[in-house]
Amino acid sequence: MIASSIAPPVMPAKLTLPRWAPGFVKAAYWEMIEAVGYGLVGRHLNRFRKQLGLPPVWRVFHWWLSPQCILACFPDWYGQPQKDWAAQIKLTGFPMFDPHSDSELPEDLLNFISAGDPPIVFTFGTGMMHAAQLFAPAIEACRQLKRRAIFVTRYADQLPEPLPAHIHHCLAAPFVKLFPKCAAVVHHGGVGTLSQAIAAGIPQLILPVAYDQLDNALRVKGLGAGNYLPRNRRSPIQIAEALTQLLRAPVQSRCRELATMFTRPPGYETAADIVEEVAHAFRAKC
Repeated sequence: MIASSIAPPVMPAKLTLPRWAPGFVKAAYWEMIEAVGYGLVGRHLNRFRKQLGLPPVWRVFHWWLSPQCILACFPDWYGQPQKDWAAQIKLTGFPMFDPHSDSELPEDLLNFISAGDPPIVFTFGTGMMHAAQLFAPAIEACRQLKRRAIFVTRYADQLPEPLPAHIHHCLAAPFVKLFPKCAAVVHHGGVGTLSQAIAAGIPQLILPVAYDQLDNALRVKGLGAGNYLPRNRRSPIQIAEALTQLLRAPVQSRCRELATMFTRPPGYETAADIVEEVAHAFRAKC
C-alpha cells in the first residue's frame, strides 16, 4: 500500500482517496493520513526520540520510509509503478516464502485429496484466531455445492465438532504442494497466500478483513484470477455462488495463464541481493 495520488491504495472503511479528486483534495487527504499517523504513533515516537536527544518527527508515514531503498515485494504486473512513487522503491517479485515448503503433505491429507474431485481450500491466516464466523458458512456453502473442502488453521477450536465428512481439517500444510492439488482457495487476502494461489494456477475467493487485504482483493479481481466478498455478503449461498463463478473454465484458463508469469529467482532472493547492494554501497561511503 504505497502512497500515490495517481493510483491510491484501497483503504478499508471507505477511506480510499478517489482518483478523480482535485489536487487540493489529494493534498489534504495525505495531510489527514499523516495527522492520523502522528496521533497513533508520532507522540510516542517523539517521546522516545527526545530521550535520545533527537529532533521530533511530524510526518511519520513519510519519515519511516528508508531514504536508501524500499523493497516492494510484488511484480510490476501485480502493482504497476506510478510516477509519484518514491524513487528508491525497487520491485522484487512475490517473496513466495513458505516455512513448510520442505515438509511433505500429511498422509491423511493426501488420502482425503485423492478420494474424490479436487477440494477447495479455506485458510484465513497463520495467526487468525477468530475465523469461526468464516468457517461456519464455508461448511454450508460446500454442502450446497456438493464439494469437498480442506480447512487449514492452527486453531481447531474455531471449527465445529465433529466436522462433516466432506470437510478435512489440517493444522498446517505447504501451500506450494497443497494448492496445485486443489480446485480453488478461499482466504483473507494476505499477499503470501494469494501469490501461492496465482503460482498454482487456481482461482481464489478473498474475504478481506483488514489492512492491505481489500487492496489485494481488488488487484486479484482485476487480474481475472478471482473475486472477493465484502463483510456483508458472506452467507453460505453467496459464498457458493461466488465459487460457482470462479470454478468455470474461463477463470481457470486465466489462472493458468497468470501462473506462467512467475519468474526466477524468487522474490526473496532478489530482495536479499538488493539489501546486500545497499549495504555494500553504505560501507563504501564510510
